[in-house]
Amino acid sequence: MSLTVARRFAYQLGVPLFSLISGEAAQCSGVLSASWTCEIQPSFMNVRHRQSHDHLKIRKSLLRDLRSKKIPPSIPEIAKRLGTSVGYLEYRHGPLVEKLRAVRKRGLSEDRLRVILLARSAAAQFFSEEMEGLNPLSRKQAYRQLKKQTGLPKWVLKNAIQEVYVSLEG
Repeated sequence: MSLTVARRFAYQLGVPLFSLISGEAAQCSGVLSASWTCEIQPSFMNVRHRQSHDHLKIRKSLLRDLRSKKIPPSIPEIAKRLGTSVGYLEYRHGPLVEKLRAVRKRGLSEDRLRVILLARSAAAQFFSEEMEGLNPLSRKQAYRQLKKQTGLPKWVLKNAIQEVYVSLEG
């Protein structure tokens, strides 16, 4: 009998653990008769097994994600793919996880900046063409046309159009 099982028995009986281990459980109040062991479910005796991880395989997978040219997935996505928990990855492979987070954050910010610059250049091109034709500059018309051309998100386009419009109209 392990200490964990003894703790479970002591809890179920309402007896202090020390009394159960020292053999004085019968002298404590609240103890049932000697047939109490027949009343405990068999599942109470099951031993919990720890999940073993192949540390080297997981490390190689993390390094592969770090070396790839594209933005690495998030840590919860990696943990789900590897069949581990985020806590395990952070505890066992902490420096790699931090590098993955930094690379992902940098890649996402670069992508966002690239999208913003694309929206600004499209808006500047639209307004330069409008100014050559001497037509009035319409932000609403610019948004509609750029949305069709680029397919960028609404607020990225609106912010880019506003920045270009203010700089031109000044």
